[in-house]
Amino acid sequence: MTWRVGGLRVTVDYFGILLVTGMLLLDRSGAMGAALLACGLHEAGHAAAMAVLGVRLKAIRLCPWGIRMERRPGEVSRGAAFGVAAAGPAVNLLAALVAWPLSQRLAAIQAACGLFNLLPLEGMDGGDLLRLALSARLSEGAVNAVQRVITVMLALCGAAAGAWLLLYARNPTLLLASLYLLFLLLWQKSRS
Repeated sequence: MTWRVGGLRVTVDYFGILLVTGMLLLDRSGAMGAALLACGLHEAGHAAAMAVLGVRLKAIRLCPWGIRMERRPGEVSRGAAFGVAAAGPAVNLLAALVAWPLSQRLAAIQAACGLFNLLPLEGMDGGDLLRLALSARLSEGAVNAVQRVITVMLALCGAAAGAWLLLYARNPTLLLASLYLLFLLLWQKSRS
């Protein structure tokens, strides 16, 4: 479903709603609410940076693999792009510091969200930061190749470690995160 809020297009995929609802219903630990708070703060950090740095937002989309923000056409400086990409993880890491005295669990979830998004993978904030750093010295084709190799290698290593963790500790988290990253990579490739 899509609607307009001022000049902003907001889209929510039904599958995204179903996925979040299912995770909330299946969550017995109570961690999903804290994870959704971390995601909300993360995206609010990006939105605040966009507002401060003069990057105009065109659309927001909630889909099964995250929240995507699309900026309006126009030139964005490297510094502004860096600030926007870094703002989400920075907000999570700051929230982790603030939450630590109150709840180590909430702080750990905030820190995990921030650090996860700093991974230098395509589609992640760390990947955007890597792309900005590499594009100062390399051609776009070389940047794409380097980023693709890093993404595939880290996702495969994560999947292997996740499979081991699933077999020996009965914990599927790392395997699911790695599969998510591989799916995100394939999804982005199909859209480009």
